[in-house]
Amino acid sequence: MPRVERAIRHAIETAYMKMPDEVMYSVFGNSVSANKGKPTNGHFIVAVAEIISNYEEHLILPWE
Repeated sequence: MPRVERAIRHAIETAYMKMPDEVMYSVFGNSVSANKGKPTNGHFIVAVAEIISNYEEHLILPWE
């Protein structure tokens, strides 16, 4: 696995383990559950990009 992909996977695993469930739901919606597991690299990147875009436009974070 290339380094970038591994770094993204590590970020996902770290966030998944440390983030409270309500924050995970607000960031990833219904796509993250005990049955489905962690988000894919692509879904994680899209979610982070949306958070950054929304924050820059409205200064709002999804869990506030």
